[in-house]
Amino acid sequence: MMRLRLASALTACVLASGPATSAEPRSSKIERDTVVAVTNWIAAVNGHSPGQNDRWVRETVRLPYATRVKLNDAMPLLTVVLRRETAFTRGEHEKQIVKLAGAVAENPGREVFLERAAVLHADAAILAYWTGQVDYPGAPEPSSRPSPPLLTNQNFVASLDGQVIGETRANWNWPFARSLIDLLLSAPAAVSTGTCGPAGCLGGLPRSDRTSEDRFVSGWYHATSAFMLANGLYAEATPHVGHAVETLPRDPRLLFDSGCLAETYGLPLHQVLLADGHARHRETIGIPDADRTNASAEDWFRRALEADATFAEARVRLARLLDVHERHEQALAEIERALASQPHGIVAFYAHLFGGRAAQALGRMTDARRHYREALTLLPNAQSALIAYSHAALADGDMPATLAPMQTLRTGSNLIAADPWWYYHLGAGRDLDDLLADLWSRKAGP
Repeated sequence: MMRLRLASALTACVLASGPATSAEPRSSKIERDTVVAVTNWIAAVNGHSPGQNDRWVRETVRLPYATRVKLNDAMPLLTVVLRRETAFTRGEHEKQIVKLAGAVAENPGREVFLERAAVLHADAAILAYWTGQVDYPGAPEPSSRPSPPLLTNQNFVASLDGQVIGETRANWNWPFARSLIDLLLSAPAAVSTGTCGPAGCLGGLPRSDRTSEDRFVSGWYHATSAFMLANGLYAEATPHVGHAVETLPRDPRLLFDSGCLAETYGLPLHQVLLADGHARHRETIGIPDADRTNASAEDWFRRALEADATFAEARVRLARLLDVHERHEQALAEIERALASQPHGIVAFYAHLFGGRAAQALGRMTDARRHYREALTLLPNAQSALIAYSHAALADGDMPATLAPMQTLRTGSNLIAADPWWYYHLGAGRDLDDLLADLWSRKAGP
């Protein structure tokens, strides 16, 4: 099935313009409508059932731009209270906002509330995509100018099957949810150590203790990145995975997601967009050439392996890139290390497929055919392994073995599901259902 492919924008969502954290007095924009907007938002966050298409998520999908403006006016004050800083208020409406935020901080609690909020807005973005919701009521014309996360209002270049087909609107729920994650990880003033800011305490104490908040954030980012990769939302994924590794720079799964995205940009489905026919879109698409993005992917996979040397799929994907760059001996060494960890299923299939390619490139036909046979033992109808084995047998002068896979190709390998190579570009997206189920099953408070 064809999917909408969103090419990367050079100007990513501006996350630094998120909720302010200063407790200093502000010029007040808090009005009665602001209090109503905050009250309704808190009700939606606490009322939403994760993963369910309930009224709260539907209302969030349809939230008018004017309401988002009101919420944005309240975010600096909400942030101050949730960070347990002293709030300076100037009027009755500001006091009401402080009271609402204070009640949330007490029940269900700061951390629980922000986790629920991040899930609500991720669910809203997912529902908007699944239902084809593209209308943002009352939003002005898209602009490339920086804006707060709640008021994100920009377009991405859209492509389909290697053809630029126009533009599509960025979903504001993603940058806003990321800003809530930042707030979740920013240490409250009473317990702050090191230098904390909107992106958490990255300049202070390292987050090596794997707190419960870290575990939630890791799962949230990995599941939502998988959703973007599974559905070809690459323009949304570019700032998303980038901010993920800024937030948890040693998390192997998030480093892996960045590698998968960079590797995907090096595949033909994106590289074709750099052809001469799309020259006028190159600047806005912002996709690097294959050599550059593959080198970036290689670096990300190495970083993932530094964080977790047992991460078999990161090693297998690194091996594929080494083979692409004609470093076949290094590729085979990585494949052997990956296979020594006894991976299962699709990861083992990829390991043998890429091991066969590297061995064949070195003229080691016996090893190449062994790898392809192992791949076919795992998935007998996989077209990529059948064709690869036939080609290796032909190069080895074995005509019966050359022809044997052709029968399977004619009769039993016509399903895309039979060959994981068809969905290699999905990365963690192939595990999307399980990752979302795990995220939604996390109980946040009473």
